[in-house]
Amino acid sequence: MSKEKFAETIEKARLALNISQTELARRIGVHQARISDWEAAKCLPDTPSLLKLATALNLSILDLSATEAAG
Repeated sequence: MSKEKFAETIEKARLALNISQTELARRIGVHQARISDWEAAKCLPDTPSLLKLATALNLSILDLSATEAAG
């Protein structure tokens, strides 16, 4: 999975929902710094976090996986 494409996808989705990194972190049960790391393409989420992230951002796993194919 391309970290850069993934970062862009989740940031765009979060901004489209007009929620902060802090709010997204609260919704999926991680620290805000983790969201920041993902959006800065420093790392990728583990599988449980990925599933929660997709749900919180109203994306399917396929939407997030499409970033893998593009990478």
